[in-house]
Amino acid sequence: MEQDVKVWDTETGINCASLQGHESDIYSIKSSTDGSYAVSVGKDRTIKIWDIRCKSFIGEMDGSGYKEMNEIALTPSGSEEVEGAGQTEGMATVGHQDGSVTMWSMRQRQVISHNRLHDGEVRGVSYMANGRYLASAGFDNKVVISDTSDVSNLQVVKTLEHDDKVVSVRWHPCLPILLSTSADKSARIWSPQDEK
Repeated sequence: MEQDVKVWDTETGINCASLQGHESDIYSIKSSTDGSYAVSVGKDRTIKIWDIRCKSFIGEMDGSGYKEMNEIALTPSGSEEVEGAGQTEGMATVGHQDGSVTMWSMRQRQVISHNRLHDGEVRGVSYMANGRYLASAGFDNKVVISDTSDVSNLQVVKTLEHDDKVVSVRWHPCLPILLSTSADKSARIWSPQDEK
């Protein structure tokens, strides 16, 4: 695997920059809603923050006290302005190999909470459009939906199940609909009524 973050011009297909900083394999990268910065995680257990416009390294958050980081999600831009949104302004959320999820303050660059949500690796994390709910996908065959109203203590509100490991999860960008994929060879669409 690569240890560099590559920035591409999608119109020309040209690699504009290779950003160096990770010491090992990179597993996940996400950009902010406005495209100004991105965050990446991987085997070296650090969250790297990149300025996409200037193509440069901004800083990092040290996750050496936690297991390897599989996936990262950023809170939606402006979620704090939506009525009923969770307390997730400026948060990055990471899914770990030990089944835990950590929530990080981008402003303070430190862990705000550490929650064990799965009995197997967490391979996907995704925020609902208003930031109120976080979905996580695990190797325990489950999709866990947590309320982010109190980020220091996530409350599980729903558990959805596949027949095998869940490898990814994404909220619809506008609707309260969740998509998940699994090693059971299925891709599922979940509505708010689906609940176990």
